[in-house]
Amino acid sequence: MRAGDGDWLLTTLGAVVVPQKGREVPTPDSALPFIGMEHVESNTGRIANFGASADIHSASPLVVEGDVLYGRLRPYLNKVAIAPARAYTSGEFIVFRGNAQVDARFLRSRFAAQDFVDFACALNTGDRPRVKWPQMANFVLLLPPLDEQRRIVDILEDHLPRLDAAADSLARARTGLDDLLSLAAEAAYRGTSFADAGESHSVPGLPPSNKVRKRIIEPAYSPPFELAEGRRWCSVDAAATLVTDGDHNPPRRVPSGIPHVTAKGIRNGQIVFDGCTYVSEEGFEQTSRRYAALPGDVLVTCVGTIGRVAVVPDGIRFSADRNLAAIRPNDSFVSSEFLALCLNSVSLQQRMRHVSGSTAQPHLYLKDLRGLPLAVPDAATQVKVVGAARDLRSGVMRQLDEIASQETRAHLLRRSLMSAAFSGRLTGRATDMEMVEEMAGV
Repeated sequence: MRAGDGDWLLTTLGAVVVPQKGREVPTPDSALPFIGMEHVESNTGRIANFGASADIHSASPLVVEGDVLYGRLRPYLNKVAIAPARAYTSGEFIVFRGNAQVDARFLRSRFAAQDFVDFACALNTGDRPRVKWPQMANFVLLLPPLDEQRRIVDILEDHLPRLDAAADSLARARTGLDDLLSLAAEAAYRGTSFADAGESHSVPGLPPSNKVRKRIIEPAYSPPFELAEGRRWCSVDAAATLVTDGDHNPPRRVPSGIPHVTAKGIRNGQIVFDGCTYVSEEGFEQTSRRYAALPGDVLVTCVGTIGRVAVVPDGIRFSADRNLAAIRPNDSFVSSEFLALCLNSVSLQQRMRHVSGSTAQPHLYLKDLRGLPLAVPDAATQVKVVGAARDLRSGVMRQLDEIASQETRAHLLRRSLMSAAFSGRLTGRATDMEMVEEMAGV
C-alpha cells in the first residue's frame, strides 16, 4: 500500500457486497438482449455477442448497465463481465451491483484476479462445479477507498488491453500455423505439392490380404478432387493389416504400472503419458488381448475428440483405451508416416467428424475409419512427401514453441499486474510494468 491513499480495509466479500436476487421470465416480445455464459470470453470478460431474451422461457436475472456478472459454473473458466446495457442473463451468473463501498469495475477485476479464481476453484469438485454465494462471501480481501478503487481500475484498463491484444495476436499466429500444417497435409494427401517433381510413377498395386473377413477394398466414398497421376484410390482397410480399437472394458486402475492411454494422451502428433492413469501387468495382459501396440501403428482418437493422430514410436509400452483406434499399415504398400499425414488432411479430418455425428459424445466407428479413402503413390513418392512435411512441421513447431513461451509470459504478466493492483503496489507511473515484470520473473 502507498502512503497518502487512505486506509485499506481487511474484510470479507460478504461484508461489503450482496448479490441481486430478482428474476423474471422474459415476455415473448421482449427486445432486450440475453447474455449467456457462452457469450462471455474467459479472463478478459469481453461479451462477444448476445442471444435473444424472447427465446428464453425460464425466470432469468434482469440486469442493468454496470452490473457485475460472475459466472459461477466452472469457475476455472474465469467468466466475469460488466453488463453493457439492460439485459436478461443466464441463471449461471451471480449478479452484483456497485455500492458506496465497492466500485463495480473494481469488483469485476477483483473476481478475475488469480487468487480469487484459485479460491473459487477449491470450493467444489466434479465435472460441473458451481460456486454458491455463501461460499464466496467468506473470501478475504483488502479493500481500498472508493476513489483508490477507481484509480486502480483506470491503471488496469490502461495496461490490460495491451496484454489482451498481444494474447489475441499470439492466438491468431498459433491458429495460422496450425492451419498451415493442415493445408500442407491436405496438399500431400491430394498429391498437389511437396513431391511433385514431374516424374512419372507406376501405379502401385493393392497389397495381398491374408484375412478371412471380407476387406473393404474400395473406399466408402470418393473425395471431390481428381486423383493425381501415379496414385490410386484404396481404403484404409485395404492398406492395413489391422484396424481395431482399445479394450471396451478396461481394467481397474492402479497407482503405478503400465500407462493407460486415452484420447487425452494424443497431443500434437505424439503419445503423451502426462496425467495418464495406470494398469497392472495383469490388466495390461487383458487389454493386449484386444490390441497390443507395435512401433509404426497409427493411433486415431475415435470417441469424444475425433481425429487426433499419432504414430507409435519405438521403445514405449502402454495400454490403449477404447477411445483410441489403431491402424497397422501394410508397410510394403503405405508407410506409417504417410498414412498419418493423410489422416491429418483437411479432407479426412472433415470426413471423420462428419461420420462421427453431432451428439454430445461423437463416435468414429471402425467401419467408417476402414472406409476412408487414400490416394496412395509409390514408396519413393511417399518418402519425398513425408520428408517435406517433416521439414515443414519442424519449422512450425519451433515457431509454436516460441508462441507458447510468449503466451506464458503474457499470462504471468497479467497475473502479476492484477496481484500488484490488489495489494496496493500500482502507482500509475511508467515504472509499474518494470515492477510487474520483476514480480512475474520475465
